[in-house]
Amino acid sequence: MRDLGRTRSSSEATSPRLFVPIPSGLPLRSTLASSAHPGQSARVMAPSAESLSDDDRAIIKGCLKAAVHGSLFPDWEFHTLFGLTRLEVEIVLNAWPNLPAQTPTGYDSPGHFQVAAVNNSMNNLLGYPHGVRAGAFVREVGASEQQVAAVLTRWRSDDKFEIDGKGYFDRLM
Repeated sequence: MRDLGRTRSSSEATSPRLFVPIPSGLPLRSTLASSAHPGQSARVMAPSAESLSDDDRAIIKGCLKAAVHGSLFPDWEFHTLFGLTRLEVEIVLNAWPNLPAQTPTGYDSPGHFQVAAVNNSMNNLLGYPHGVRAGAFVREVGASEQQVAAVLTRWRSDDKFEIDGKGYFDRLM
């Protein structure tokens, strides 16, 4: 498949590209988000924000705020880590705990968009090697790593929090 509408750079012309056919009518993110590892449910069944405690809602807001306004995640890597732009996560932050009014392309609903932003904010704060730990983490997020892990576990309805690298990657949406 060639894009004849623009000139390719020399590196583009020589580098191989992988094209994966996606059945028409299926958004890529929904297809990937619904695939499950053996032994896991196909989708995270996150509770509505109203069903969370006030403390849980405050911790989630702190995580979203740290992800958007903190210096923990470099701009060049943010979209790769979150599957969303910093601005898209900020939309969820500004609406929290309500559903965002906007839904980016590739998401089924405002709820799906919110779940991805909240899940990936907490998960990346706990698993990405940003170097902020203990007291500095509490100052940045407003909660300890243990508190964030507990909220993430409840948010995802997981049986337990897997602290290892596999757990981190399995939780990404």
